[in-house]
Amino acid sequence: MREYFLTRGYQVVGERVRTPFSEVDLIVKNEREILLLEVKSLSHADWLEHRVGFRQKLRLQRALGYIQARYSLPVLFHLVTVTKDEEITVYTDFLG
Repeated sequence: MREYFLTRGYQVVGERVRTPFSEVDLIVKNEREILLLEVKSLSHADWLEHRVGFRQKLRLQRALGYIQARYSLPVLFHLVTVTKDEEITVYTDFLG
């Protein structure tokens, strides 16, 4: 997963970063933005809505606000799914 974003010009800021609200799986940044990434393994796309529930989305929104207050760059939240064949899909601005 790290390599996917490194090859796209991002630097890893942190992994499994704990905030007072939720843990963020991966945080990456480039010169334009910071991405908070929730990473989920997925066997079938139909299961996606069940992997991130309403309560988890609320906690992640609070974590986004917490981290956003600490940076001058725009902070976005993306959901990233990885299949067992290592196919990566990025759902941009997942909480927006």
